[in-house]
Amino acid sequence: MHSSVKATPGIPAIRRHYHPLLATQSFAREDMGPFPVLSYETTFPLDESGPTPDVAATPSTSGVQISKPKGEVTRLKRDGYNLQDALGWSDDHYADVQRHLQDLATKHLNPTKTFKAQTAEAFSKLCDEAKKKYPELANYEDDWVAADFLSIYCKNKKARTKLN
Repeated sequence: MHSSVKATPGIPAIRRHYHPLLATQSFAREDMGPFPVLSYETTFPLDESGPTPDVAATPSTSGVQISKPKGEVTRLKRDGYNLQDALGWSDDHYADVQRHLQDLATKHLNPTKTFKAQTAEAFSKLCDEAKKKYPELANYEDDWVAADFLSIYCKNKKARTKLN
């Protein structure tokens, strides 16, 4: 007979069965070492030299200007381009320039017209004022960066006024 079965004369053999949930096993404590360092819990020292500037965010001293990408801004399905990707600026810098140009647009442009219907004089004044705060805009040929920002802004502004 099997060793776990005990037979007593006159009593049927009973096999011992331990349910898996009742069986317990103890393990020795294991030292896992320190937890991995998480970047959001890390304090990074500030560099005295300051943050590294975006390459496109610094004014060009060579005189070579950056030409406009092929296609139309925001027309990605028609071989267009995404303005933020084309510029390669940081998210914060892109948002700052965008906000400043939009503020200038409310000051210099007619919100009821499309960008193409705006006067060249108003656009020129706006670009000159924008370059005072963001001199890197002078790196771009024919002010295409400002024109793209403003064409998107005017298109959206006109669409919003139609809804109201």
